[in-house]
Amino acid sequence: ELLILLAFVATVLVGAALLAPVLFLASKAFLRFALEHGWKNTRALGWIIHAAEKTELPGYFDRAAMICAVVGLWPLSRLLKLSREDVIGSEWLKRSARNLVSGFIAACVVLLMAGWVFVQVGAATWKARAPWMMIGGPIMTGLCVATLEEFLFRGAMLGVLRRSLAVRAAIVWT
Repeated sequence: ELLILLAFVATVLVGAALLAPVLFLASKAFLRFALEHGWKNTRALGWIIHAAEKTELPGYFDRAAMICAVVGLWPLSRLLKLSREDVIGSEWLKRSARNLVSGFIAACVVLLMAGWVFVQVGAATWKARAPWMMIGGPIMTGLCVATLEEFLFRGAMLGVLRRSLAVRAAIVWT
């Protein structure tokens, strides 16, 4: 099972290396088309065009890796013969809403505290007019990364390790 996980990681990396140039070239072609048709200042596409202008090939590799990993999660779970209980646990409905809300609140508190510290030490500055239309990209990236990490690490890897280790040992190794 660990070999299957290693093969999954290798497949994701190779898939990302093959997909990233395609995404990069498609993005640049879209950018040229959008600029020729005057879409840069439109509300709906302005942030996408801005992101495409400044993103280089390594940024596309990161997104390609996320795409490959998310697409590969279902086949990975089939290969590892993971049940729903292996991936999300048997107690998931009883505590999921409470855990979601408390986790979200804890993350907000930590981020706000970190932001306050960064502003206090001069590592960051407060912008009175933040570009709120640019928030879509980071939110989508965060959702994709969080979903991937939850299913891969707390789902597949923890499920595999729990088969041969005690629960606490499997959590530590994960």
